[in-house]
Amino acid sequence: MGVEAMTGMLRRVFSRPRPWVMRYVLLTLPALVLAPLITFPFRAWFRYPLLVEALETQSLDLLLELLRLSSVEAPAGQLLGLAVLLILLTWVFVRGLWLWLEGGVLLTYVQAAPPSWREFFYACTRWLGSFLLLSVLGWLAIGLVGAAFAAAAFLGNLVWPPLATFTLGVGAVLVVACWLWVDFARVVAVVRDDRHVFRALTGAARVAGRRWLPLFGLMLGLLAVRLVVALASRALSSAMPYSWWLPTLAIQQLMHILAVGVSLIRRAGEAGLALDALATGTADG
Repeated sequence: MGVEAMTGMLRRVFSRPRPWVMRYVLLTLPALVLAPLITFPFRAWFRYPLLVEALETQSLDLLLELLRLSSVEAPAGQLLGLAVLLILLTWVFVRGLWLWLEGGVLLTYVQAAPPSWREFFYACTRWLGSFLLLSVLGWLAIGLVGAAFAAAAFLGNLVWPPLATFTLGVGAVLVVACWLWVDFARVVAVVRDDRHVFRALTGAARVAGRRWLPLFGLMLGLLAVRLVVALASRALSSAMPYSWWLPTLAIQQLMHILAVGVSLIRRAGEAGLALDALATGTADG
């Protein structure tokens, strides 16, 4: 894929802001609304001066001591369980919204002309089933690979401890590769307009195998940008006192908006690579 074609695809992220706005509004604002519900079960803990000291000093030892002291109280344990349940439900809800939006987001970058609102929402619903199945297959593959290499590392540790470290490293790389493969398969599916998940997976493998250098460069470059954004957000937030919670929240949301943009740039770049591969016949079958 040429530099000019790649630039044109990335320009769509800024010239077609609908996915950016939709991802931020539908994924971030519900989390901000539910955040007080998650923290509500912990309101009783704020009577402990130890909690305030742990937050101010960012001491893990003090936080663990607080958890040990509060664990003897039955209500505290029940509230902790409620908080964990709310966190899990929030994650499932946000992840479901993310998958639902993915079809419309990818269609926005794949089509030559920006889709209408009706086309956008139709694509969100049309691709949801295939994307859910791809996610299930991806988690199964990650679980199998992780379990196999964890067992191999355990056996390797009995023979030679450095072998266990090497095995875990290889397993971690393969787990990430499985996740990226399934993620890229969604792009290939929309580009080919084919909801068959196994053809999407095979097509993604072909495109990644023949376009591995630009794909690797795109992901590595954007990973560096995400790291810079995360470090900048952490530095700005830590430089402000806890009483400045509103400016801190504003800075964190600004950084989150930038992070959403970076993730969309990756999707647009991947869509461009898949379109180029399809045009040259490397994603057939």
